[in-house]
Amino acid sequence: MNEKMNDLQNLRKKIIEFNQAYEKGTPLIDDFVYDFYKKQLEILEQHETIKISDEIGSNIKTENKYEHEFSILSLNHSFENIDEFLKKLKNINPFPICAELKIDGVTIIAKYENGFLTKIATRGNGFFGQDITHLKNHLKLPNQIYIKEKIYLRAEAYFNKNIPNARNKAAGILLKNEIDANLSELKIAPHFLYSFNEIWSNYDELRNIFKTFGLQPINPYKLCFSQEEIEEYFTKIKNSRNELDFTIDGIVLKINDKKIQDELGNTAKAPKFAHAIKFSNQFNISKIRNIQFNVGKNGKITPVAEIEETLIDGRKIIKATLNNLKDLKEKEYGIDDIIKIEMAGDVIPKITEIIEKKNKLIEIPTKCPACLVPLENENCNQGWNCIEQKKQRLYYFAQNLEIENLGTKQIDFFIENGILNYPNDFFEIKNKANQIKKNAKWLGEKSLTNIIQNIEKAQHSSLENFYTSLGITNIGKNKAKILSSHFENIEIFLSLDMENFLFMGKEIAKNIFEFNQKEKDWIIKTYQYMKFNETYKEYSLF
Repeated sequence: MNEKMNDLQNLRKKIIEFNQAYEKGTPLIDDFVYDFYKKQLEILEQHETIKISDEIGSNIKTENKYEHEFSILSLNHSFENIDEFLKKLKNINPFPICAELKIDGVTIIAKYENGFLTKIATRGNGFFGQDITHLKNHLKLPNQIYIKEKIYLRAEAYFNKNIPNARNKAAGILLKNEIDANLSELKIAPHFLYSFNEIWSNYDELRNIFKTFGLQPINPYKLCFSQEEIEEYFTKIKNSRNELDFTIDGIVLKINDKKIQDELGNTAKAPKFAHAIKFSNQFNISKIRNIQFNVGKNGKITPVAEIEETLIDGRKIIKATLNNLKDLKEKEYGIDDIIKIEMAGDVIPKITEIIEKKNKLIEIPTKCPACLVPLENENCNQGWNCIEQKKQRLYYFAQNLEIENLGTKQIDFFIENGILNYPNDFFEIKNKANQIKKNAKWLGEKSLTNIIQNIEKAQHSSLENFYTSLGITNIGKNKAKILSSHFENIEIFLSLDMENFLFMGKEIAKNIFEFNQKEKDWIIKTYQYMKFNETYKEYSLF
């Protein structure tokens, strides 16, 4: 059996196991982890004749198993992307569109015949659910309605936030054979009605029909006449969702007009006239494809995982940090591991948990990936002699001294051609303009002029920016501001003993003192070019 087929069979077994546990009301994994595995299965089954992802869970054996009379479809969804739904409707005018909350509960179907409630079942996988008709006197569903035709009411059963693990609790109680004391607190929110005849002409009208049944539709609700109105509603709900008594994970959009709904119809899995817009998470699930090792400006080797593309808070993420080599060794991250990724400080994607290990460990480097010198304490100590450290230090200097329009491509060229070796060399680039024009025809005369003018402008940068640009370990803008207020003269700063920096903390004082001892020469040379108190005057080079 080849590796792909083995992965496919193992994944099928996993998902069946997850479904069985969910059907019993004892989920093994969170919804977002389940969604990841399901997506992986769909990818693996692309070229398979038999696809269990199309009818996931239909072979689950549960007590009181109920086969739905027609497919109870799920909703297509996107994360904070309204365009995805509207683009599919570009050939029609879909407005008005109803927007309402997407409650994080358990979907149930209530069947009414001749006005009487005759059957209740959970949605399950859309083909099979669980018969929970024995709970009908304990659920907040009307036993009798005025409509005599056969109808199927679709609703969400949910608990308020005061119940711990509300969604799982709701699933567990509904799937029990006995009556649970908490059933009286379970709420019912209607959100669709299936029938064989025309009972309602638009969703706005249907919400009023729900009220005549004695049911409360989901609120707050808005009938939207433009994309802007949908976006306003989504933003308002997103910002106020914590004030709700229950948990939601997004909003649901439905075309209001029933005639248009019927004309659009459904795919095999979802209606074309409705769509869920989910809130983006500050985390997501992905898979490690490869691990590369980056060399930082001060020699720290940082492992970075290349991962399958995923979304976090609306951002596409393809890489995530693994902290350091020690962390990589201890946690034994490997290729194809299923991992949880979070945003560290809402800026840097970081792997925080291994969901499933594949035991394809990667070799930990003992030499610097850039200069191949043996590592000491998992760091490269070659400083400016390591080509990658040199690049990173010069990138960092240019960025923090705010030299505009000078990117990594130009800096790499200057390094490769011997024009840049240390930061002070930036200020001699204007004297090598002819050499640069000759060897870098891709860099136009106007671009080169802009770079040189921006370097001249950066000479008038602040002392705070200068301290930041030096690249001292753990000295960012905030601490650089403190240094600039204590040490206005760089030459005096470089001559001081460690004791003079202890007000910054012992570790930082040590970093500053050791850095100054190593880097003094180029810092003094660079400092001599600076004009902190002079006004910059623009000029033309050519």
